[in-house]
Amino acid sequence: SLALAGCLRDVRLNGHSLLLDGQSTEFSTVLERRGVTSGCHSDACSAKPCLSPLYCVDLWRNHQCRCPGDQVTVTDETSGHHRCVPSPCGPSACRNRGTCHALTPDSWQCRCPEGFRGQRCEVGQMKAHRMAALSPGSILVISMCMLVFFGKYGRLKPSLRMTFYPSYSELFLQNIERA
Repeated sequence: SLALAGCLRDVRLNGHSLLLDGQSTEFSTVLERRGVTSGCHSDACSAKPCLSPLYCVDLWRNHQCRCPGDQVTVTDETSGHHRCVPSPCGPSACRNRGTCHALTPDSWQCRCPEGFRGQRCEVGQMKAHRMAALSPGSILVISMCMLVFFGKYGRLKPSLRMTFYPSYSELFLQNIERA
């Protein structure tokens, strides 16, 4: 028989969370529940393996010693012990709501929110589906200006009759010369 001996934060089916407490939802019905308990804890941190200011993170039957958020973990090469040093992330390291993540005591990397990129998230990206486009009214005005310009300075005859045909997404302009 196959059984999971581990820890699940959540279970999703077609993008919908299945509640691990045994309750049914509009997307799922719990028929049977066995051996599921709340929480993801093992005894990995019970022996207090991390020295202050490091704190222990339970990784299910394993642990990791981490420094507080404004510090970076450094391993001493001779003793193998961990210690905390100040993070290279300053308050202005990342722009546009980017998150600074220290890699070493001397280097960091910004994780940029959607729509931004660059070492400090300083470069805005234009989304393909939201590209700037001219409205139909703008196209009409530009077309009329071009007609006036070319009519005055170009080879077009100065007497033109313009007929406007509005449609769902664009305006078409048809020029008909007078006979």
